[in-house]
Amino acid sequence: MAKGTILVVDDEKEIRDLIDIYLKHKGYHVLKASDSRMALGVLLSFGFSCVRITQ
Repeated sequence: MAKGTILVVDDEKEIRDLIDIYLKHKGYHVLKASDSRMALGVLLSFGFSCVRITQ
């Protein structure tokens, strides 16, 4: 059972995939988006309870 769901947003596929592997190994369900527009769609669809934006 997943600890929670994390949305990973990065324009570089390799970075998204690397973070995806790490977080899944730690027990999280991972969703990925390649840009802010796609991320907003995911956020609206899944209703996350917490959002953290970093660069």
